[in-house]
Amino acid sequence: MAPRRKRDDSTEPSTPAKKSKTETDFDLSDQPTITIVIEDGEQNKAFYIHKHLLVKCFEDFREKLEGVDEAKPLVLRNVYVEIFGIVSRWIYRQELLIEDYEEALKHPRRKYKPATLPVTNATEIAPAGQTPSSAASTDDAIQDGSEAEVETAVTKADKLEGPEAEEESRWYSQGTYYHQVFGQIADVYVFAVFYKARELRHGAMLLLQRFVAATKIIPSLDMVKVIVKRLGMDKPLSKWLARVIAFSHRTEWGTQESMKALPRAFLAEVLKITVSLRDDRHLTKHYEEDYCEHHEHLNEEDRNRCQESRKNDYDMILQHQKLKVGRYNYVTTWTNVDLGPDLSYDFILQKDLIQQLSWWSSSDLVEICQKAQELNAKRTEAEWAKAMELSYRRYPSRRPSR
Repeated sequence: MAPRRKRDDSTEPSTPAKKSKTETDFDLSDQPTITIVIEDGEQNKAFYIHKHLLVKCFEDFREKLEGVDEAKPLVLRNVYVEIFGIVSRWIYRQELLIEDYEEALKHPRRKYKPATLPVTNATEIAPAGQTPSSAASTDDAIQDGSEAEVETAVTKADKLEGPEAEEESRWYSQGTYYHQVFGQIADVYVFAVFYKARELRHGAMLLLQRFVAATKIIPSLDMVKVIVKRLGMDKPLSKWLARVIAFSHRTEWGTQESMKALPRAFLAEVLKITVSLRDDRHLTKHYEEDYCEHHEHLNEEDRNRCQESRKNDYDMILQHQKLKVGRYNYVTTWTNVDLGPDLSYDFILQKDLIQQLSWWSSSDLVEICQKAQELNAKRTEAEWAKAMELSYRRYPSRRPSR
């Protein structure tokens, strides 16, 4: 038997040592920084971001900063300070940190622990010669300027109009802190759309999906109206919201005015989903059954990589267990005729919305309403009576007295 080799303490360990906190794949110490001033009403704030990272993450900044004097500040309008603070942290850490997010998850409405976004390419390097303020000590390369510095920067800066903002100070500030968290993440998504950052859009979209899955908090129709107005209906977040509303929102009389105030294209999308649900519920995916359906994956390989990296997400748990979200538990009065015609999707279309929408010029809405009417006409009196009886069994108080 060969003698056992003595351990050589001089050799390096077989497993590589963890990188230090300040180690990065790209040395930023000698890279130039861009001063970005956020015009947020009377509150202006300066951020210092390394140009290399800014143009790497945002296609729009890559175009706008090409050949521009780096010493000249950029002023962003229609952007909230706290939203750009979230964005700037993401630029360095690839992690979305939202105020009150963790607090909201302490009181979930479902026994499911959401996954968190991974931190990749993290860096702790601050711009040369600049030290972050104590209030933002963990915000990489972020620094508040003095009022005089900010005013000077605003005077000299190139001003860029950001996404269209509401006149109110914060469009989501009147809601619960659940809705405020949702609104901040949605605003990050809007920022990513406007300044063309695909990875940030993906991160914000995934965080919204995880947040709704964990808290079961559904955005109000007023919140949806603001988001869709700023994004349009061609963006994945708007289409996801249409699916959320179609499956989740009740359509009792208290919400009719809010529903009619929604953008016509959004309401058309909701009605398309509900009509397809009436045709075959199981062919129309619930918004929690496949997160990737609303992600902007480059190809099938990218989609598979996304699913592989988030095995603890709710949709992946459902897929692994080969389950579907219970349709009768989540599809409320948009489509559930079992509640009786007085609260049903059919009644809303026949008695209220169909009269309102028929005056609109949108060809999509006219086509959808016609299809809905055809479906209603196919239901026999016996089917209506059966639906009513089911409703009365479930809610005996609704049965009319004889």
